[in-house]
Amino acid sequence: MYRHPMIREAAVIGVPDELMGESVNAIVALKDDTLHLSIEELRAFCEGKLAHFKIPKYSELNAFLPRDATGKVLKIVLRHPQEKSNVSAD
Repeated sequence: MYRHPMIREAAVIGVPDELMGESVNAIVALKDDTLHLSIEELRAFCEGKLAHFKIPKYSELNAFLPRDATGKVLKIVLRHPQEKSNVSAD
């Protein structure tokens, strides 16, 4: 997905799926916030580049991907965006 000319960064997470157990959800941040990338466009771009089961079934657009101090994407925050990660100062 990083090869797509509109994508600045991307991450994938598993989401529940009744048929397969889990499906791929791609969370992408675009290079330009004024652009829009539909799931159909993303899936078409991934065709032939990824195995069929790795092609995202869903996608979400975010302004940025949450990261920790070392730069690792915080997938727990992507899975549960309504819950804020509480870091204690203890």
